[in-house]
Amino acid sequence: MYFDCGNTGTSVDRIDKLASSSQVAETWNHWAFTKNATTGSMKIYLNGSLFHSGTGKTKTLDLTTLSFGANVWGSNIYGGDLDELRVWDSELSQTEIQNWMNKPIDNTHPKYASLVAYYPLNEGSGNTITDMATGTLTASFNGTATWGYERGRTLNSFFDATSSRPNLTVLQGIYSLTTTTVTTHDSLQVIPNNVNEYQIFPKYGTLINDSIGTINQWTYWVADSKYIYDGLTGAVISSTPITADGTINITDLNYLKRSASNFEIMSFVTPYGINLDLGMEGKTWSFDVTDYTPFLKGNKRIFMQYGIWQEDIDIKFLYIVGTPPADVLDVIQLWKVSKIGYQSILNNNYFAPRDVMMNPNGKSFKIRSMITGHGQEGEFIPRNHFINIDGGAKEFNWQVWKTCGDNPVYPQGGTWIYDRAGWCPGMATQLEESDITPFVTAGQTASIDYGLTTATGSSTYIVNHQLVTYGDMNHQLDAAVVDILSPSNKVEYARQGQSCIDPTIKIKNTGSTNITRLKIEYWVNEPTNVMEYSWIGYLQPMETQVVVLPANLGLWGPVSGVENVFHARVKEPNSGVDEYAYNDEFSSDFVVPDVVPPHFSVWFKTN
Repeated sequence: MYFDCGNTGTSVDRIDKLASSSQVAETWNHWAFTKNATTGSMKIYLNGSLFHSGTGKTKTLDLTTLSFGANVWGSNIYGGDLDELRVWDSELSQTEIQNWMNKPIDNTHPKYASLVAYYPLNEGSGNTITDMATGTLTASFNGTATWGYERGRTLNSFFDATSSRPNLTVLQGIYSLTTTTVTTHDSLQVIPNNVNEYQIFPKYGTLINDSIGTINQWTYWVADSKYIYDGLTGAVISSTPITADGTINITDLNYLKRSASNFEIMSFVTPYGINLDLGMEGKTWSFDVTDYTPFLKGNKRIFMQYGIWQEDIDIKFLYIVGTPPADVLDVIQLWKVSKIGYQSILNNNYFAPRDVMMNPNGKSFKIRSMITGHGQEGEFIPRNHFINIDGGAKEFNWQVWKTCGDNPVYPQGGTWIYDRAGWCPGMATQLEESDITPFVTAGQTASIDYGLTTATGSSTYIVNHQLVTYGDMNHQLDAAVVDILSPSNKVEYARQGQSCIDPTIKIKNTGSTNITRLKIEYWVNEPTNVMEYSWIGYLQPMETQVVVLPANLGLWGPVSGVENVFHARVKEPNSGVDEYAYNDEFSSDFVVPDVVPPHFSVWFKTN
């Protein structure tokens, strides 16, 4: 018998003790569980006697959702009967437990004011049970309820008290018994149906889920025919149709489940560790988290939701002084990050369309989407996902799929080499950015919907969507070098970064004016031999492009030793003056590749 109560997110308060089969099977038992987080005392009572106890248990608890007959995930189903469920927000004494364990609770109980919920479980039919404490915490079954009852001769508790006693006459003598069969006609009332009307009671501004309460109750009968039966044979003698007085329509009530707000700033899948060696220094990945500037301030709690027992993770934030292309005004989590089966996504049980007020000061808006597929079909089958604004045609469609064969963290164990839905072992999740600016208006509400085109089997998806709002561009004419793909020591480019051919860089238009021409300077180590490339193309604001720079022996001449540095710098966008010099230049360390002789052999073995 385990009693867990109080949870810090990483540990719980627990007491447990082995119970005998006679204490848990083939008999009714009264179990009571109490905790006093102030004194640290946790106790278990069996039929009014102390069964087990523990001390030093001071973790507090906050009850927001109540489930019984299973654990909070709906598994570990309890294989027995339940009756008289009571929840209190105050520790009951042993005397109070003993005095009330075999009779219904009423307002004469010394701690009646501390009764949170009380379910006698006497309904006998249906899939809902009524809270007799406050009437507001009506519960429903996850499935079809199976009701039972006790015959009078087996009852040992919960009798109705009465001031009357039976009038008994005791006869004594010798009798001859004769059985006479008498046939009578009787009328049986049709079993009524209890109809309840419910209402959602919102808990706006709190972390408490909306509650569902009963506001009206009626008793109705099905408009079936009235039958007369033969009392001896059971045959139907006649039937009279009954005209229905009306129709009851069952509709769904939508309610909200709330949880503490959190932002996923990175979705990164740990590698498959069999025979994996990351070296003494490990592997360092870097990501731009400028979009999260509005909430990366003050005291924040940072946690890892998955993979916490895998490789050691070291996270560092580098705050760079400077002016961004556009100030980030706001970022909101559109839906809670959840791992959901595809059918719930298709039915809008999760990630239902959400009306969002666009920031009145916003000049541009984008949605960051990170999605990973799991389960046999969800992981290894590419499928299309979409973002839709205000109904109609789907403005953004993309395939969630990632090529894993060129994974820079290798070799790993297992199936790391196979492509997957949005992720690879040891790499970041695929990021999809959707510019929704043309489809929304600042200061007005837009309906944003995410969906999955189709799926089958065991497909589940971890889904994360965030809406980012930007202000005006801070520069009109500005270009930037944002990354060097080759040559580079970055782990992201381990399969292509160690090269001695043409360098590859990524440029970006960080101004409000379209850029059609640009000069790029680049060199190795000391700038004794600066090369220049004239780029001609078309870059819209905030758009990026990968550029391959021509190289010759003159570029690589200054290479010396093992460690070297490659530099790239942009200038004269549109033959004009670049307005912000601090993002013009980028450099990367690189290792000179091994040089093989003119004749060499490769021995190849598959995995």
